Amino acid sequence: MGKSLLNSGRSIYTSLCEWVDEDLVTWAQNIGNSWRTTEDIEDNWGSMTSRADENDKWASYAELVHGMVNPDMLEIGNGGITTEEYRSHMSIWALVKAPLLIGVRSMNNVTYELLSNKEVITINQGT
Repeated sequence: MGKSLLNSGRSIYTSLCEWVDEDLVTWAQNIGNSWRTTEDIEDNWGSMTSRADENDKWASYAELVHGMVNPDMLEIGNGGITTEEYRSHMSIWALVKAPLLIGVRSMNNVTYELLSNKEVITINQGT
């Protein structure tokens, strides 16, 4: 299925979730656009920073193959940490070229500004 989606000629995002399969980088790029590198993130500083640290050992593979390493979704706006900590969260995910997936059901202006910062998105997407 993954190969069919990649060859469909359409822009389809496929994310694999095998968490920390040590061999994932040898096959994931042939099937999907991104692959999880960590367990599920929680909306707190310790969880976010530990996911960033865990993801770091896989980050170089995103440059070598087609796809993105995925330390899990952004928690921005879910209320568990401060605005400055969310700013760090967005910056780290942008720098490692992680997919910027959001899971917030509603957002205030601060959350919207953090998630829609064009300069940060440009860094993430290399445009």
